[in-house]
Amino acid sequence: MPTRDTHARVYQLELARSEYDQLKILAKRKDISVRKLILEAIQEYLQGWESVADLDIEQLAAADNSVRLYLWIPYDKYGELCRETKDKGFHLQELVLRAVKEYG
Repeated sequence: MPTRDTHARVYQLELARSEYDQLKILAKRKDISVRKLILEAIQEYLQGWESVADLDIEQLAAADNSVRLYLWIPYDKYGELCRETKDKGFHLQELVLRAVKEYG
């Protein structure tokens, strides 16, 4: 697991439990974890960005009805990923949401 010593932890979004359940259904159909599904969605959205393997997703149950997601980014890739998202016209905090919407 990435740590604050090696990675920046960036808040991404909070999903309603029902939205998260839809991701779980899609992941189950593909026979992968939700974490892997999201990372695949990011890779596809960024059109094969070579450093996606260095990313990780953290899922926290924020409440009974929602799930909060964080993206862990290696410090040495953080600026590069910020530029990638800025080139696409949005802020890094929107990456997971945009990637999953395009993917699903």
